[in-house]
Amino acid sequence: MCTCGCRNQAEFPEGVTAAAQYGSATQAMAVYLNQYHFLPFKRVSEYFNTLYKMSVSAGTVANFVARTYENLASTEEVIRDALRESSVAGADETGMRAEGSLHWLHVMRDEQWTLYYLSGNYSALSKGILQ
Repeated sequence: MCTCGCRNQAEFPEGVTAAAQYGSATQAMAVYLNQYHFLPFKRVSEYFNTLYKMSVSAGTVANFVARTYENLASTEEVIRDALRESSVAGADETGMRAEGSLHWLHVMRDEQWTLYYLSGNYSALSKGILQ
């Protein structure tokens, strides 16, 4: 309520769905630090707190990454299709341990496209690309 006795209330801008939320630049930076620079969720959280005094939990960072993954599903499909059509494509894999178990990170690539995927997630995809 204003000192003059009037109540002023505006509508939220488009895309704002809560009284407080993180902007697209914050979300993009969190995903960039986690996915490109391989910083763990907690370390990304610490980054925002240290530099900006902004409280972004590790769980929120994980949610940003998950949402970005969902939003890029169609892009992944374009890359997959392009690799299937490529006359020459290379493949490689490397083992990595997570939570005490061995997992395989696969890569398919040509001169223009690169696709990373974990074993088990895209076994049909790798067969489709290699055949």
